[in-house]
Amino acid sequence: ATAWLIAATGVVSDTEFAVRSLFLACGLIGAVLHGWATGRPVFAVIWWSCVPALAWLTNFATPDAVLLGAWSAGIAFAIRGGRYWLLVAAAAVLASYAKLIGFGLMPLLVFAAPASVRKTTWLRQGVGLYVICLIPLFAWNMTNEWCNFAFQFREGVWHHSPPGVSGLVTQQLGQA
Repeated sequence: ATAWLIAATGVVSDTEFAVRSLFLACGLIGAVLHGWATGRPVFAVIWWSCVPALAWLTNFATPDAVLLGAWSAGIAFAIRGGRYWLLVAAAAVLASYAKLIGFGLMPLLVFAAPASVRKTTWLRQGVGLYVICLIPLFAWNMTNEWCNFAFQFREGVWHHSPPGVSGLVTQQLGQA
């Protein structure tokens, strides 16, 4: 997803500002969608200013900007419910293509939805769309020795020093 955004800016301009502008837009769009979903436009400003990761990480051309923007959009669409579950799926796919942690968005939102919502056709169609759109990512990884997944586990979860599992525990204890 990061490479796609950089390539998209290259069509218009190859300046540093142009490249960063689309990443900044990812976070801004997520914040605006929160204001729209809640019916409180001022909430977008609060969301943007009070979530430092959104405000700062989206200033850099990194996968985190796309991930955070897509994650925010997915939550906003889930708040709206109904046919917006198809857009939840699109946001979750974008989050997953941006960074593997994005895979958690759709299951989390489905789990958090009330039981009555989980039985709706829109949610089921959204989950189906999500799964279908991830097939190319899994197919590519399967033919390339699962390199994305191996990297994430080797450098993240199973690494001997933080972040790894011990890093997560250390971070949580430090914040407590």
